[in-house]
Amino acid sequence: MEFKIQETEKHELIHLAPLIKSNKAAYSSIEQDRLYALYNRIFGQNKVPNGCGACLRSTLTSLKKALQIVERV
Repeated sequence: MEFKIQETEKHELIHLAPLIKSNKAAYSSIEQDRLYALYNRIFGQNKVPNGCGACLRSTLTSLKKALQIVERV
């Protein structure tokens, strides 16, 4: 999946890094909204939280990859 990280998304990724890297069993609806909104801005998608754990894990995996790229720069 291709993506382009703008400066504002870089700052948001860094700000949400503890949440993205955590291995929480459950995320609040506010946390999920923030994660999905960031994912959508970075990847140009329109995913919404839907209660699917696998979907959330997939979203987090993609955000972790984007975060790794930002942290390397």
